[in-house]
Amino acid sequence: MNNGKTDKWELLKNTIECFYEHFFENVTVDDLDEKASNIFLKYVIGNDRVSRFGLLLVTRLGDSKEQCNAPAMIRIFFENTRDLQPPFDFVGSLYGKTYQVKVVAGENTFNASSRKDTIEASRSYSNPIILTLQGRYFKPKHLTDKLVWLSAPSTWNLIAGQGGYKRFQDVLYQVASSYRERAWQLIKTRKNDA
Repeated sequence: MNNGKTDKWELLKNTIECFYEHFFENVTVDDLDEKASNIFLKYVIGNDRVSRFGLLLVTRLGDSKEQCNAPAMIRIFFENTRDLQPPFDFVGSLYGKTYQVKVVAGENTFNASSRKDTIEASRSYSNPIILTLQGRYFKPKHLTDKLVWLSAPSTWNLIAGQGGYKRFQDVLYQVASSYRERAWQLIKTRKNDA
């Protein structure tokens, strides 16, 4: 592995740390209590905050207002990047090829409305691609004759080479484990209704 890639992995680690730090500085107990209750989860485990916590994490990963979001994590691996108008995130070069990139936090976060907007916007680009930060493998989905959507394992294979997704997971685990106690403290804290 070349030094350029090693430096990029360190930048990725820093970006993940930035994401978690910003997340925990801004998430509150009220955020975990304000959404409609999922009684199916609540009645099984006694607390539906776990699912809302997960939903908040994924929502913040995809939030374009966040500086350390999913697109920022993927962008590290591209050269000569510049911002694009939403729904696309940036244009950049990878191994000498230029892409117009839309990043999604996970397969389930790319809803029908966003998909429609992305397909429409992709028509004005020469090499549009949708990359997925995390999730399961699925075969590349051709949404138009030019626009392809890659799964997380395929995304990381493209941007970081064979074993890229495993390495991403290792870096994420290393960073996330230091925030585990903060997460559980937030989930377990009860809002004071007094």
